[in-house]
Amino acid sequence: MDLRRFNKRLRTERHSKTLFVTHASRLDVVLAFIAHARVHESIWNEPFQAGLILAGGGDIEESERAAMEDVIRMQNRPVLFSMRST
Repeated sequence: MDLRRFNKRLRTERHSKTLFVTHASRLDVVLAFIAHARVHESIWNEPFQAGLILAGGGDIEESERAAMEDVIRMQNRPVLFSMRST
């Protein structure tokens, strides 16, 4: 799913408990997920309980993966890294 469709789905549907799966290289989707979580919580006044599985990513450099993990950890969002591909 491209970023435009992902954002549209997040805006038009209530995904407070959805588990999304995408390739680990999709930093744009990770950032959109984090941003939407904050918007959801401010609009609905409830925690955004959706999760994200980042699959694959054996081709991602370790420094890029570590930076992504740091951003996710600071936001306290449920994200799981899996070495299995999508």
